[in-house]
Amino acid sequence: ADSTGKLLGHTRLRTMEVAMVCRPVALLLTLFIALLPCAATGLVLEPVATLTDLHHLNFAVESKLYAEVPDKVFVTSRGAGGIHASSTNASITVLGISDPSRPVVLESWEAPASVEGQDLYGTLLVVCDVGRGGLYTFNATCVSCGPIGYVKLSIDAVLHVRVFSAAGTLYAIATSGFSKNPSDSLVAVNITNPREPVELLVASIGVSQPEGVLIRGGFAYVGGITDTQLAVVSLAQLPHAMPVVQRLHRAEYVQMVSSPRPFGDGHIMLAALWGSPGGLAVLDLSSPDGHAREIGRAVGNATSNANRVAIDGPFAFLPLETAEGGVAVFDVQKPTKPTLLTVADLSSGLCYCLFARGGYVHAFVATTSTMHTFRLRSSSVGVFASEPPLLRGGAAAAADWSVLYA
Repeated sequence: ADSTGKLLGHTRLRTMEVAMVCRPVALLLTLFIALLPCAATGLVLEPVATLTDLHHLNFAVESKLYAEVPDKVFVTSRGAGGIHASSTNASITVLGISDPSRPVVLESWEAPASVEGQDLYGTLLVVCDVGRGGLYTFNATCVSCGPIGYVKLSIDAVLHVRVFSAAGTLYAIATSGFSKNPSDSLVAVNITNPREPVELLVASIGVSQPEGVLIRGGFAYVGGITDTQLAVVSLAQLPHAMPVVQRLHRAEYVQMVSSPRPFGDGHIMLAALWGSPGGLAVLDLSSPDGHAREIGRAVGNATSNANRVAIDGPFAFLPLETAEGGVAVFDVQKPTKPTLLTVADLSSGLCYCLFARGGYVHAFVATTSTMHTFRLRSSSVGVFASEPPLLRGGAAAAADWSVLYA
């Protein structure tokens, strides 16, 4: 690492282990982070390390763990200054997390423009070219090899994306995000041949600047950056139409961003609520007609501007996109009663994304290109040291959770 903490090179990069060593000054600053534990559990996020990396983490906006590749995290970064059609240090970086306390850079690909939304299907990685309005396809086993396919879309921006399979066709469903014309749409792209992705349909869904999207059972669930609704969109008529079948309007649903995939037994959606007050909403998606029903909500001023929820066991982790940046932890073991456990104030800038694994939380501050690492600790039972099981509805025994503390 050079004097700025920047890791050099592109592929098969030297690990972050040296750079992850806490510098004395950084440690002193980090230890003053305000921790607000829940009185009942004494749960806190204990600062462990910080890493500033202007090359691989420059304005990081999505950091995804996928069940298909449990030992890797895929991080997309907009690059210097946010969203640009030509951006310095925009990248897709793959972190190895065999040791969840110490992520290491495995490989990276430098993008010519800002990138953001991503999804994985088997070994196929799909990434949004948010700066120019396009979609990349990658072989996820070698991101540093570069994209295997690309399609420039008919709209000028895309933000988030999910992959959906139906009747032998593989689709990428992307939100129009910051697109100005149109500004309320979903885009369907045929990626069955990932080397030649083809745009099929741009459908207006009446959501202002759609952002987050979750797909379950042939329906897409979409919130908007400048909207206060959740729209449910049927995908049954692809490639010809994507009609809206339900709208849920709530003042708290501003800039709603859902978990990437359903939680628990597969019919629960966790959604970050970006408002002030903000926090977490829990919705049941089990209805055969696709309709969503809110079953739980936890909001407050301490969790305002919540974004891009991540899940580890019975915990939901939310980055807080406030001027100072923060991390909130909720207990979602009882989906009807999500409970705020603790909030950590990063005191350093906008936090768009994070990931959690094995008792460690890694939060990315976009504006400083810094990853903050925390250890999850309970004053009553010690350090959370093992990865909890992914809850599968009623089959999971809550009592089993206690044995995972060391």
